[in-house]
Amino acid sequence: MIKNRHPGKFIVLEGLDGAGKSTHAKLAADFLRKSEGGVLLTQEPSFLPAGDLSRRRLAGDWDCPPESLQLLFAADRADHLAKEILPALENGAAVVADRYFLSSLAYGAVDVEMEWLAQINSRFLAPDLTIYLDVPPEVCAQRIAANGESAELFEKVEILEIVRHNYKKAMEMLKGKMKIVLLDGNRNKEEVFGDIINKINL
Repeated sequence: MIKNRHPGKFIVLEGLDGAGKSTHAKLAADFLRKSEGGVLLTQEPSFLPAGDLSRRRLAGDWDCPPESLQLLFAADRADHLAKEILPALENGAAVVADRYFLSSLAYGAVDVEMEWLAQINSRFLAPDLTIYLDVPPEVCAQRIAANGESAELFEKVEILEIVRHNYKKAMEMLKGKMKIVLLDGNRNKEEVFGDIINKINL
């Protein structure tokens, strides 16, 4: 991983679908706008061409081998960094991302080897802080259903159990290489967000 030497701070929210990371990424970006010179709130897959293809694959609009999908995620990440994340960091803005390469390791390892996934993502910029919101898969599935969202490829409880295990394996693999904080996301929103802000301010 490449260390961030730009003036802006790079923060990533990670977790299972339904863990609340999108909500808290938005809240964190709103909070940082009060103190930072600028803030970019973004997500992966991005809204760039490779990201659009990735989302369509997840929605089942087209098919490809799992290795192709993971390479597509990596291509989107490279484009996302070059066109959006790095320019913002260079300008001193804080970047808050909903998902980054830890998602590729956790979700991708359902179908392919995590070591290969780590290799194809090894030359990307490391976030200054990654916050993983740990929520039981059953709770995530209930939240997804309550929101009336259509099920995507990875949203079955059985698969989310595997993904949760993969997240913890990936975090152990990256220990000492980047700053990752695990927070209990199975609490009320105010408590979780308070912990997130404390970690951001450290």
